[in-house]
Amino acid sequence: MDDFDLKGALINWLVFFALIALTYFIGRTFGRLASRHNKGKWQFAFWGILVFLLGVYLVSVIESIIKENEIFKLTSGVLRLPIGLISCWMFYRIIGNKWTKLNNH
Repeated sequence: MDDFDLKGALINWLVFFALIALTYFIGRTFGRLASRHNKGKWQFAFWGILVFLLGVYLVSVIESIIKENEIFKLTSGVLRLPIGLISCWMFYRIIGNKWTKLNNH
């Protein structure tokens, strides 16, 4: 029987709950933006979370295409979260600016 890796299991659970918390805060932020502009709160919370996950997925796809580059392999795990957050932030800014312009006209 294999030995149970308690440290690895704890780290996996911490990462899992951190992603759950991050997903909650992304959804809440997009929901508040949608509420301020009288849009569908849950709809845009979903879209915000989806854009975050697509940003993370994009790095994984690029990583699978560029398998032979050792430097990219080492940094891809570090890049997933920031690229997901940057894509989410860009989407937030785009729809926020669009809705502000529509409300001002």
